[in-house]
Amino acid sequence: MNDWNVVISVYQDGFRRALRALKEYGSVERSPYYNVLVMRVKDPTALLEAIERKAETNTALYDAISRVAPAMRTIDFHSIEEFEEKITPILIEWLPQLTGSSFHVRLHRRGDRHRLRTPDVERLFDDLLLTGCCNRNRYR
Repeated sequence: MNDWNVVISVYQDGFRRALRALKEYGSVERSPYYNVLVMRVKDPTALLEAIERKAETNTALYDAISRVAPAMRTIDFHSIEEFEEKITPILIEWLPQLTGSSFHVRLHRRGDRHRLRTPDVERLFDDLLLTGCCNRNRYR
């Protein structure tokens, strides 16, 4: 599935339970990453609310699903340079929505394909959003 808009991390023993429970909300598939599912739904925010309601009656979901994260934007990249090039305009685009608000940046990733170091990428995101300009080569 290439057009996913939700990423779900599951606990090791909860993979099958999570997969079965999520199928009623939309198309769900395994990702290439360990214990990660991807979904395509019409409204990711509504999915969060629906899973929360379902977990109230089916408490086993708390032991199956670790994190549900709507993917507001996705990018494909093949190098660290391409990552920075593609992520910068997206972060700058979010500036008007964040003006006057507080926020924090967290990166949750799987795999070690491009040597992206989580603290450095979080700092890059933070710097770009706070300054509104590009600090090239900051996280290498």
